[in-house]
Amino acid sequence: MVSPAERKIFVLILFSSVDERLRFTYSGGNFFCIRK
Repeated sequence: MVSPAERKIFVLILFSSVDERLRFTYSGGNFFCIRK
């Protein structure tokens, strides 16, 4: 079983990784468009 603390950490990592991706998209917009 996953403890509430572990789940909280997992959620934080998940959201932080999404935030990093969004920040990368905005900062390197042209590169992102080329990749698509």
